[in-house]
Amino acid sequence: MFSNDLAEKIGQVYEKMAGRFDAYTPTLGECLEEMDHRARKAFDLRYVGGLKPADMAERMSMTSGAVRVLLFRARSALRECIERRTKESHDSL
Repeated sequence: MFSNDLAEKIGQVYEKMAGRFDAYTPTLGECLEEMDHRARKAFDLRYVGGLKPADMAERMSMTSGAVRVLLFRARSALRECIERRTKESHDSL
């Protein structure tokens, strides 16, 4: 268990950090919309539905290894999209 002091410090850090991530929410939505259908379906099954790669593989008619590769590539593309859009928005200021 966390001590009360540690829990309080974690809460303070979270409150400071939470505002930083709010700025990325619209960009995240835009980048998710740009994903191809299969990658978006994999994201939804994994991060909204909470499915494991083996269960996703069954639903998507893929091997679990192929699902893991698809998720890795989709996360990489999402990260690059967010970084690119964030840089573009900062450069335009």
